[in-house]
Amino acid sequence: MGYTHYWTVKDYEKWISIWEFLVPDVRKIVQAANVELSDGSDDESLPAVIDEEKGIDINGRGDLAHEQFHLERDTDAKMDFTKTARKPYDLVVATILIRAKVLMKAGIVVESDGTWDDDWLEARQLYASLWPEDILEGILGKE
Repeated sequence: MGYTHYWTVKDYEKWISIWEFLVPDVRKIVQAANVELSDGSDDESLPAVIDEEKGIDINGRGDLAHEQFHLERDTDAKMDFTKTARKPYDLVVATILIRAKVLMKAGIVVESDGTWDDDWLEARQLYASLWPEDILEGILGKE
């Protein structure tokens, strides 16, 4: 199947309430990660989409692309996933999922084929550089 991250929004009302905070936080993550990104469309020259109305669409660029990571405000309580194949944009995806979990708490379940101690280390470090006051425990559902 490939290296994959999974998430399920359990609390739609909470998701709506954090969306206005998550979108600017995603912009901070993207800027700090310094990874070349596209929007995941066939035209790889298009930048990642990070917009309160349009949603969040992120992929790597060129050979460093895999599957598009997509989040939107108007989601239903469903499971979703993205296969990143551990390509560089995985850093951005994992850090966004950490931020969503911190903001949502039990309102979102985040799981991964990777482990918190190894595969998520770089994302945890990036996150801690942006939000050093947050305690990152219990993020992954499988851990």
